[in-house]
Amino acid sequence: MKKQSASELFLWRKRENSRLAKIRKKREEDEGTENQESGYTFESDAITLLNDVMPTIIRRRHIQNGIVAVPATFSIFDDPESALIPAAFVAGLARCGTKLNQVIFDHSRLKEFDLVAESILDLVSMEYERERRPPKKKLKFKGVFPNDESAGRFIRGVGIIKNLDVTHEQISENSESQLKMFRMASNRFLMESSVRTSDHKERVVKQFVDYVNRCLSVNSRKLTKDAVVRLVQYTGEILDNAEEHSGTYDWNIAGYLDTMTENDPVCEIAIFNIGRTIAETYQRLDKSSFAWNNISPYISGNYPR
Repeated sequence: MKKQSASELFLWRKRENSRLAKIRKKREEDEGTENQESGYTFESDAITLLNDVMPTIIRRRHIQNGIVAVPATFSIFDDPESALIPAAFVAGLARCGTKLNQVIFDHSRLKEFDLVAESILDLVSMEYERERRPPKKKLKFKGVFPNDESAGRFIRGVGIIKNLDVTHEQISENSESQLKMFRMASNRFLMESSVRTSDHKERVVKQFVDYVNRCLSVNSRKLTKDAVVRLVQYTGEILDNAEEHSGTYDWNIAGYLDTMTENDPVCEIAIFNIGRTIAETYQRLDKSSFAWNNISPYISGNYPR
């Protein structure tokens, strides 16, 4: 058998991924039709939470034209409140009662960004699309790309374009071959107490470790055996905490490596979910609990009674 060249293998993988994506989408549409016929409609926990906590004025801006304005600094680390506004606005669109035909994502001002902010916006947008499924009129997504080259590559390669499967606007094959991307999420259809859920988590953690090694291989490096063990433990603990304390069993892991930057390659990893905060979790605890007794001296030392 003739050995496939790297370019042939890349094209085969791209075609296969596209084929599988179409199968998944068709399956979800069929499931949505069945659920609608049985009286079930999907309602996103993430959209509900964001819609409840954000000010009404944010949700009412541009409701009629459905424009989601992304700020110049779109970063959870640098400006968390501004970074959450686009996702909160999408949540507002989903709950405003107006059936929009399209949503426009305006990234034209984008200069500084991080994977967490974009991943949250992508998640809420995908949940909005799923809430609308099966729609009488398909919800269309349009957008304005940023002027910054690396920002545009980010949006096309791992951002909203990629995750909403806007195929005609996705990154070129040549550019995609120089990016390494990763995205996995919890399976909400599995019961949290089942063995299958534990198996799913274990597979995700293993794939995540493999992804980190693929990123390191760019510089001919790999994780040591000890590092692999620790990364598995830390990642598993983070996912367990997300499920046990946030009030929701949904979590997401995303990764992005760009080797085409002017200076050093840029690699980001985001592990997140949308649910109760640490403070809200502690507020729900009994004041005589072990966890509360451990933290209360620190709270008392910083805030007056």
